[in-house]
Amino acid sequence: MPTNYLCDQSQILLKIPGLIRGVLILCVAVTPISQVLSARLLFAAFVISIFALRKISDFREILHNGWDFLLRILLILIGYTYTDDVTTAFKVLETNFSFLAIPFILYGSRMYHKSDVYRIFYAFILGVATASFMCLIYAIANYFETRDSSVFFYYKFVDVINSHPTYFAYYQITAITFILYLFYFEDLPKGRVFAWNVVLILLFGTFTLTGGRTASISLLFVLSFFLLKFLLDKKSAKRIVAAVSVALMMCGLFVVGFLEIEMPEISVHDYWERSVLWKSAILANPDKIFGVGTGDYKEVLNGYYNSHGMAAFAEDSYNAHNQFIHQYLTGGLLGLIGLTILLSRPLYVSVRRQDALGTMVLFPFILYGITEVFLGRYQGVIFFALFHQLFISFKYEKELGV
Repeated sequence: MPTNYLCDQSQILLKIPGLIRGVLILCVAVTPISQVLSARLLFAAFVISIFALRKISDFREILHNGWDFLLRILLILIGYTYTDDVTTAFKVLETNFSFLAIPFILYGSRMYHKSDVYRIFYAFILGVATASFMCLIYAIANYFETRDSSVFFYYKFVDVINSHPTYFAYYQITAITFILYLFYFEDLPKGRVFAWNVVLILLFGTFTLTGGRTASISLLFVLSFFLLKFLLDKKSAKRIVAAVSVALMMCGLFVVGFLEIEMPEISVHDYWERSVLWKSAILANPDKIFGVGTGDYKEVLNGYYNSHGMAAFAEDSYNAHNQFIHQYLTGGLLGLIGLTILLSRPLYVSVRRQDALGTMVLFPFILYGITEVFLGRYQGVIFFALFHQLFISFKYEKELGV
């Protein structure tokens, strides 16, 4: 074989990780803005990453990093074999594609260092800030046209980006968490501190308009950590600014909570009685070990609603609104064990490494799982899968240990 051909082939292979990184970062930035474009970019990055695999050891490394992802895909496929609604089951597989793709993409990108992790966070914050600004401008324009204040809240507020408000609220929480992390653990120039504070104001201001009580509790957990760290650590001008920002945001959460109680007519919220849905999903499951299958949860749950005088729930086809109970319904105790492994593994790794950033980013998923099926939408799956793998597969524990 000609030497020139081998050299050209080698040069192409060397450029593949850079190409994957570029597509991945673009995908991360676009995710909060456009689900459709993000999904296409993710698929493109996955296809390119296949060409970056040249040895059996590459697959071993991917398996080592993402074995719990592959376990989830396996359990979904097992559930596919005994489901009747194959159309819904296929949609579930399609939604969970990120669990297969992201381990390959991150390994193929060769992004191992703190600067790589930060680059992904920067892209994500850019996307979240852009989406937040778009929502705000769209709501203001709608208000001047309709004089309807409800355009500033919940579903109507995020309508322009076609997102679920609670999912988007968790995007904002993650962006706020990383900015505060920079304030406390990085040496930022004064100009950047000011710029980051402007972004914080935008993110927090629009966050309060999403109407999510569970999300507010998650953000309160993050803010409490930083406030406690400020009280215990050495003081500096940068940390004082950050602590003031944290205190103001905590006060803002309490004020919003008070206004929701005193003037419930000003907004629409995501909190309501979910215990009926939880109980229904548990009692509707005929098989405690294997569940009803990947695609039959809608039919089974709606049948239970109709037979127990809850036709309104069946009409809107409500899911369990609890990730753990939903998993029990679809996959039984086996599926619930798989979900527990999936959620606890990155948290365990972060705690073991004393990685504050990983713990604060990943812990809210547990709170979110209590009130929502966050792995039921592409927005939730790619969000969790990406940050799960960031804190599992990247070799940066010494750099980010705090």
